[in-house]
Amino acid sequence: MKSQKGVQWFYVADNQTIARDDIVVFSSGKLAAGADAATAGTVVGFALEACTTTTATAADYIPVDTDGQAVRRFAYDGTGAPEVGLAYDLDSAHAVDTDDTTNGYVVCVGNVDTTNKLADFGLAGRYNKG
Repeated sequence: MKSQKGVQWFYVADNQTIARDDIVVFSSGKLAAGADAATAGTVVGFALEACTTTTATAADYIPVDTDGQAVRRFAYDGTGAPEVGLAYDLDSAHAVDTDDTTNGYVVCVGNVDTTNKLADFGLAGRYNKG
Protein backbone atom coordinates (compact mmCIF):
# COMPACT_ATOMS: atom_id res chain seq x y z
CA MET A 1 0.00 0.00 0.00
CA LYS A 2 1.32 3.41 -0.96
CA SER A 3 1.65 6.03 1.76
CA GLN A 4 0.17 9.46 1.07
CA LYS A 5 0.46 12.68 3.01
CA GLY A 6 -2.62 13.15 5.17
CA VAL A 7 -3.79 9.54 4.75
CA GLN A 8 -3.45 6.95 7.50
CA TRP A 9 -4.78 3.38 7.71
CA PHE A 10 -6.73 2.11 10.72
CA TYR A 11 -8.46 -1.09 11.80
CA VAL A 12 -12.25 -0.98 12.05
CA ALA A 13 -14.17 -1.99 15.20
CA ASP A 14 -16.83 -4.71 15.33
CA ASN A 15 -20.41 -3.99 14.20
CA GLN A 16 -19.66 -0.98 12.01
CA THR A 17 -21.09 0.33 8.75
CA ILE A 18 -18.83 3.07 7.46
CA ALA A 19 -19.42 4.77 4.10
CA ARG A 20 -16.86 6.71 2.08
CA ASP A 21 -16.53 10.27 3.47
CA ASP A 22 -18.19 9.38 6.81
CA ILE A 23 -16.60 10.99 9.84
CA VAL A 24 -14.86 8.28 11.85
CA VAL A 25 -13.83 8.21 15.51
CA PHE A 26 -11.77 5.97 17.77
CA SER A 27 -13.67 3.44 19.85
CA SER A 28 -11.57 1.08 21.97
CA GLY A 29 -8.55 1.80 19.74
CA LYS A 30 -10.32 1.03 16.44
CA LEU A 31 -12.44 3.04 14.00
CA ALA A 32 -16.17 3.50 14.41
CA ALA A 33 -18.66 5.62 12.50
CA GLY A 34 -19.02 9.09 14.02
CA ALA A 35 -22.22 9.71 15.95
CA ASP A 36 -23.93 12.23 18.18
CA ALA A 37 -21.79 13.44 21.10
CA ALA A 38 -18.44 11.92 20.16
CA THR A 39 -15.84 12.38 22.89
CA ALA A 40 -13.38 15.20 22.26
CA GLY A 41 -10.09 13.93 20.90
CA THR A 42 -11.56 10.76 19.39
CA VAL A 43 -12.34 12.18 15.94
CA VAL A 44 -9.93 10.72 13.39
CA GLY A 45 -11.00 12.12 10.01
CA PHE A 46 -12.98 11.21 6.91
CA ALA A 47 -13.18 7.59 5.72
CA LEU A 48 -11.74 7.14 2.23
CA GLU A 49 -13.27 3.69 1.73
CA ALA A 50 -16.43 1.95 2.88
CA CYS A 51 -16.30 -0.95 5.33
CA THR A 52 -18.94 -3.07 7.05
CA THR A 53 -18.04 -5.38 9.92
CA THR A 54 -19.81 -7.79 12.24
CA THR A 55 -16.80 -9.40 13.84
CA ALA A 56 -13.85 -7.40 12.51
CA THR A 57 -10.80 -9.24 11.20
CA ALA A 58 -7.27 -8.19 10.32
CA ALA A 59 -8.54 -7.49 6.79
CA ASP A 60 -10.92 -4.80 8.06
CA TYR A 61 -8.78 -1.68 7.80
CA ILE A 62 -9.40 1.45 5.76
CA PRO A 63 -7.60 4.63 4.78
CA VAL A 64 -8.68 7.82 6.50
CA ASP A 65 -8.14 11.41 5.39
CA THR A 66 -6.46 12.90 8.46
CA ASP A 67 -5.44 16.15 6.76
CA GLY A 68 -6.25 19.03 9.10
CA GLN A 69 -7.44 21.11 6.13
CA ALA A 70 -9.80 18.45 4.74
CA VAL A 71 -13.35 19.59 4.01
CA ARG A 72 -16.43 17.61 3.04
CA ARG A 73 -19.96 18.57 2.00
CA PHE A 74 -22.58 17.27 4.43
CA ALA A 75 -26.29 17.52 4.91
CA TYR A 76 -27.43 19.37 8.01
CA ASP A 77 -30.60 19.26 10.03
CA GLY A 78 -31.94 21.45 12.77
CA THR A 79 -33.98 24.61 12.94
CA GLY A 80 -31.39 26.91 11.39
CA ALA A 81 -28.64 27.00 8.82
CA PRO A 82 -25.07 26.54 10.03
CA GLU A 83 -22.97 29.65 10.59
CA VAL A 84 -19.46 29.81 9.16
CA GLY A 85 -16.89 29.33 11.92
CA LEU A 86 -19.21 27.65 14.42
CA ALA A 87 -18.68 24.06 15.55
CA TYR A 88 -21.60 21.63 15.65
CA ASP A 89 -22.25 18.10 16.82
CA LEU A 90 -23.22 15.27 14.49
CA ASP A 91 -26.58 13.63 14.04
CA SER A 92 -24.89 10.68 12.31
CA ALA A 93 -21.59 9.96 10.57
CA HIS A 94 -22.70 12.08 7.62
CA ALA A 95 -25.24 14.62 8.92
CA VAL A 96 -24.63 17.69 11.08
CA ASP A 97 -27.03 18.82 13.84
CA THR A 98 -27.20 22.63 13.71
CA ASP A 99 -29.24 22.72 16.92
CA ASP A 100 -26.37 21.21 18.93
CA THR A 101 -23.15 23.15 19.47
CA THR A 102 -22.24 21.45 22.76
CA ASN A 103 -18.88 19.72 22.32
CA GLY A 104 -19.13 20.38 18.59
CA TYR A 105 -16.30 19.16 16.41
CA VAL A 106 -17.68 19.72 12.91
CA VAL A 107 -16.93 23.31 11.82
CA CYS A 108 -18.87 25.03 9.05
CA VAL A 109 -16.40 26.52 6.55
CA GLY A 110 -18.83 27.85 3.95
CA ASN A 111 -20.94 27.16 0.88
CA VAL A 112 -24.17 26.94 2.88
CA ASP A 113 -27.07 25.84 0.67
CA THR A 114 -30.29 26.53 2.59
CA THR A 115 -32.49 25.10 -0.17
CA ASN A 116 -30.92 21.62 -0.11
CA LYS A 117 -29.66 21.87 3.50
CA LEU A 118 -26.00 21.23 2.61
CA ALA A 119 -22.79 22.96 3.68
CA ASP A 120 -19.03 22.45 3.68
CA PHE A 121 -17.54 21.29 6.99
CA GLY A 122 -14.09 20.63 8.41
CA LEU A 123 -13.13 18.91 11.67
CA ALA A 124 -11.92 20.25 15.02
CA GLY A 125 -11.02 18.48 18.26
CA ARG A 126 -9.35 15.59 16.45
CA TYR A 127 -7.04 13.08 18.08
CA ASN A 128 -4.30 14.03 15.63
CA LYS A 129 -3.75 17.16 13.62
CA GLY A 130 -2.85 15.15 10.47
